Amino acid sequence: MFVILKPVDAPSGFFASRKMKKAVDEKPAEFIRTADGMPFAVLEIFNGKNGIEWKKVIGKCGRYTSRVIAPETISLPANQHISPFIPSGFLYGLCLNTALEILDTVKLPPDSFVLTLCDREAKFTQELCRLVPLCSSIKVITEKIEKYIPVCTDILEKTGASVMLRTSFEKSSKRDAVIFCGGEKNEFVSADIVFAPDKTVRGKTTVIGSGIVLLEEHKSITGNGIDPVLFAGAVTELCGSRTYENSVCERIDIIRRGGESAFADLISSIAENGA
Repeated sequence: MFVILKPVDAPSGFFASRKMKKAVDEKPAEFIRTADGMPFAVLEIFNGKNGIEWKKVIGKCGRYTSRVIAPETISLPANQHISPFIPSGFLYGLCLNTALEILDTVKLPPDSFVLTLCDREAKFTQELCRLVPLCSSIKVITEKIEKYIPVCTDILEKTGASVMLRTSFEKSSKRDAVIFCGGEKNEFVSADIVFAPDKTVRGKTTVIGSGIVLLEEHKSITGNGIDPVLFAGAVTELCGSRTYENSVCERIDIIRRGGESAFADLISSIAENGA
């Protein structure tokens, strides 16, 4: 479970503001169920001329003070026991989904490039099979090779495809495309194109996704400035919902740091125009 903070601005007038503050302070959090997971809470907080009374807010959040999502217009206090929730695995999954949709749209010859999945913690072993139809040369970079061995064996038996397991990245003789799902961010500076969840991951060309399309019933909840990706990440990681597990990014940004590459240009053009 997690808590969404919904600020209520004070109306003009002393008595109207006082009445509103009393109503908001006395109002309990509203619990909203997800379709296939745990509920989450929406908590109204009074934003008066003297700001927000964070001690009251913290008290109402209870044991979920480290699982808070606030609008971008609200800054949580640094020196009190309340902190924003930042998704982790969900962002990598969103990056993976987006990369695979783009590559599937481009439909490059499978033998024309090497596709590398960087998954240091072996969190996406069950997604490896999705890479097989896209490329004939697949590598996985991970610190937990033992977790990938049975998956690779199963893929070999069912499709005849062989997956190379490595602990570090080495530039191939072909064009390299990397899907970054955790690890050393500066490891892929020589890769032709890197799909990443943020711009801190470096490649000659980096494809960065942002945004996500929410269900209609969730749009009304996040319409007050809540980041849709943070919301979807919280629903997935903290409520156990699978609603957004197959989602892709709504927008794509391209960062070019290397020289010209027809390979990267082709993928970038598809990404920029929508997968």
